[in-house]
Amino acid sequence: MKSDLSTIIINESALKMMELPSPIGEIVYRTSPAYNDKPSYTILGIVKDMIKGSPFDPAVPTILIPTEEDQKHLYIRIHPAVSASQALPKIENVLKKIAPAAPFDYAFVDDQYNQKFKEEERIGKLVALFTFIAIVISSLGLFGLAAFVAENEPKRLGVRRVNGARMSEILVMLNGNFLKWVILSCLLACPIAWYAMHKWLENFAYKTEMSWWVFAAAGGIAMAIALITVSWQSWRAATRNPVESLRYE
Repeated sequence: MKSDLSTIIINESALKMMELPSPIGEIVYRTSPAYNDKPSYTILGIVKDMIKGSPFDPAVPTILIPTEEDQKHLYIRIHPAVSASQALPKIENVLKKIAPAAPFDYAFVDDQYNQKFKEEERIGKLVALFTFIAIVISSLGLFGLAAFVAENEPKRLGVRRVNGARMSEILVMLNGNFLKWVILSCLLACPIAWYAMHKWLENFAYKTEMSWWVFAAAGGIAMAIALITVSWQSWRAATRNPVESLRYE
């Protein structure tokens, strides 16, 4: 409608800049050439700040001014209970009745929005892949080290068994020797990881806050992986017949 060309929509940042207590219905006058010949516009509504360009840039005050060119495009919101595959044929049929010669070209806002974070998603997948490889290599190293310790200390373990040490005590001793190094590694790695994540998040205009429980959970997972890796070798060493261990020595 022609009357729609006299209305505008502003975002929250523009509302803060204008400092209008009741913006709906207020008239805004332009001081420079705009997209049409209208000297003034009526504020029709307020929208939330959106990411228009790069996600690394903060939102800027924005005024959405309709033009006759915009009438060639439609923004349609599909009801959440209706799938896109069901809605698209119906939308196409309606548009063909209105403008039979116009091509039915469409794009999803979600896809365009996700495209802005494509590089970050690629980096995230690479980090996840190399993290998995690092965990596998570390687990193999721990497993080999646990096997080496278990095979080279049969006499000490045998003496403890003969002197009445319980199997649980031997397991705690063997696993504790590895866990203390894992805990030390976590204490050294957490500040470095926090600093690296903090610097990376500074690149984004909209970012989440880092919580302490993330690092606590990472440390817990690291200790669990270490326990699972070395427990088999520790169990074998703890259940070995102490007489055979002492005779071997």
